[in-house]
Amino acid sequence: MRADPETSDYLSPRTKGLDGLIVNDTTVLVPGDGQLNGIIGHPILPIGDVVGGAVNNHAIRLFCSKEEIAGFLFAALSSEYSRRQLKARAYGSSIPSLDEAAVSGVVLPTFQPKRMEELGRRAFAVRTARHEAVIKEREARSVLERWIEGQGAA
Repeated sequence: MRADPETSDYLSPRTKGLDGLIVNDTTVLVPGDGQLNGIIGHPILPIGDVVGGAVNNHAIRLFCSKEEIAGFLFAALSSEYSRRQLKARAYGSSIPSLDEAAVSGVVLPTFQPKRMEELGRRAFAVRTARHEAVIKEREARSVLERWIEGQGAA
């Protein structure tokens, strides 16, 4: 849920079920645990180092075959309409949880296929811009840090 997510741990390539943990840019991630007014159920499209990395079991992964599908699913699940459904499906007391069945039970709005594709493309374009912004910000920070380090040596 950070603006610039970074990897913190590494998994062995021999980890059982590793393929099911790796996310790509068309994987919608839904936090499955947390307070009802917190991050639980707030979908994200991966950016930064999350793309191509693995996420832990607290994220429900919705693997999509196309950018347009991922974008539409992200936008639809981000709506207040879907968020209320997700909150209603959360179970547990102190730290509520969601599971795959709860997320798959959300009733999504339906549109004509062309309209759904257009909405999905637009939502995914925002994800792409965020991903590129993270990379450019890192590059700028790196240039600045190298300059600062060089000044300290002078």
